[in-house]
Amino acid sequence: MSSPSVDDTGVDALVMGESLVDEIRTPDAEVRRHPGGSPANVAIGLARLGRTVALRTSYGNDDAGALIDRALRRAGVRPVVDDPFGSPTSIARAVIQPDGSARYAFDLRWNPDPTRAMPRSRVLHVGSLGAILQPGRDLVLRSCVEHDGPVSLDLNVRPAVADREPGSRDALQQLVRRGDIVKASDEDIAWLHPGADPLDIAARWVQQGASLACVTRGARGIFAMSARGRMHRPSRAPRIVDTVGAGDTVMAVLIDAVLSIPAADLAVGLEEDALGRLLDRATTAASITLSRRGADLPTSRELALALV
Repeated sequence: MSSPSVDDTGVDALVMGESLVDEIRTPDAEVRRHPGGSPANVAIGLARLGRTVALRTSYGNDDAGALIDRALRRAGVRPVVDDPFGSPTSIARAVIQPDGSARYAFDLRWNPDPTRAMPRSRVLHVGSLGAILQPGRDLVLRSCVEHDGPVSLDLNVRPAVADREPGSRDALQQLVRRGDIVKASDEDIAWLHPGADPLDIAARWVQQGASLACVTRGARGIFAMSARGRMHRPSRAPRIVDTVGAGDTVMAVLIDAVLSIPAADLAVGLEEDALGRLLDRATTAASITLSRRGADLPTSRELALALV
């Protein structure tokens, strides 16, 4: 298994962050292995929506790495992979609870080569474990500062990792200040700003310069806001198999929408009608993922049929 050479061909989106294998144990003790990692899921989701995508990531030359590599290439994602120390692929062990939620334990590595060339992109997306794990998070932050275009951020905090990683809160705060599109769950915000109202924090992000802030609140649905308004949509999940990948699905839809919005419109903020259409698309896409095992994000055709 080898990484392709990176030429100067631009892509719609460059995603930076971890790839890993989810080992999922269901309530009946069955164990399944799926390629995952929030950034990798977002990259695959964008490719399934018809976007050209590169993923700057790390995975090993082992069976788990081969599983990830096949999934990325099958979806049409361009992997940009290096691991100078030959580390094994990262693993996330998830136990699915009776209510469909997942509890995680992680065995992680994120050590990208800062000298490695990366393709040009219209949007740069970062977040999750790749935004807080050293030494890779320094490269993530520097890439966000240097990127000439919108930066998308999904906090996707994993307290089991973040609580033991020094400086993780400060790292995420720096990325929030750079983010043009910022997504977080209410649990993410509770970890970053204990005791604060999640919607007040999202409004603060918009005041600080974010063009779009989105808060996912589980059964309470999704909230989105811009400088020109805010909108809410209830959750659309009539059949939940598990919750793995639902937030990544929302993130992929947000980035896909931003790629279709003129830069001037994004800068002044979306009006409420546009926010509503965006959330309709996001909640519908998430409901498809929730109805399937693992992070199996919808294709553009599946989403179009569900929206009819």
